Amino acid sequence: MKKYISLLFILIYGCFLLSGCCSQTAKADNLKSYEVIDTKGNSVKMKGKPMRIVSLTLGTDEIIMDLVPAERIVGLTCLSDDPGISHISERSKQIKGKINGNNVEAILALNPDLVIIADWWDSKVMTTLRDMGIPVYVYKTPYSLDEVRTSIKEVAELVGEEEKGQKVIRKFAEKLEAVKKKAEKIPVSEEKNIIALVPHGGFGAKGSMFNDMCKFAHVRNRIGDLEPQLAQTLSKEQIVAMNPDAFVIPTWDGGGMMKAATKEELLQDKALATTNAIKNKDIVEVPGRCVYTISQYVADGVEILAAGIYPKYFKD
Repeated sequence: MKKYISLLFILIYGCFLLSGCCSQTAKADNLKSYEVIDTKGNSVKMKGKPMRIVSLTLGTDEIIMDLVPAERIVGLTCLSDDPGISHISERSKQIKGKINGNNVEAILALNPDLVIIADWWDSKVMTTLRDMGIPVYVYKTPYSLDEVRTSIKEVAELVGEEEKGQKVIRKFAEKLEAVKKKAEKIPVSEEKNIIALVPHGGFGAKGSMFNDMCKFAHVRNRIGDLEPQLAQTLSKEQIVAMNPDAFVIPTWDGGGMMKAATKEELLQDKALATTNAIKNKDIVEVPGRCVYTISQYVADGVEILAAGIYPKYFKD
């Protein structure tokens, strides 16, 4: 009986999908079909450019919003509307469908013809969606500036917008080049040691996007050689021993879950009083969207980070 009900549900859903999206499907079928391979090695077959895209990570939210018109997107993550972490918070309001967590029912209700999902998502979600006949592309989470370029290129190919993808990549590269020219003027003797602080320790350990951003901005990340688990449990004693020249504080609090100490609280923290950062009152507050981003907007993050730490070299 359970198998019968499941089969019936699939048939009903299939009919609903065909009837509810016939105009979009017809438009897609007039285009050339193609096939892409995702990061897990899965073949994703498209019958034409996807017309009802659902993105389940903020990184791909930001990428596809710069690749396709809003009418081709039916779902983004709920974080896309949060200006504290999203670069597209104003534009994302055009998209009514917002997904919170791994709510499969909410995803299915959007009748997607493509779902883009991160490689860290529960595989059960991917399997369920595929079982419903929905193309699912597993996206590799980028951890470096070079990997961001690759991500943009692959997502652009996925949605049938290679030319637009190249434009986004060029703009990304141009921004980074502008930062590079300014950062190269910073004498080695003036390069600063920094530690980015989050509620439970340090942020930006070995292999992280933030660590790569620091290298590009000529910033010496004091926890850049630490494994993630060690950085996340960084004690104040360890911070004092590392003696950073500046502290970086992401201002996004993630609904209270990512709330870090304020500049005023750090300046009054006696346990950190001997560090150069506190002695010189060198605490740089940066928007969360600039340090947590993994899309093309990481270029803006690098610029804001560098400008906050080396203001005299980034005045114009």
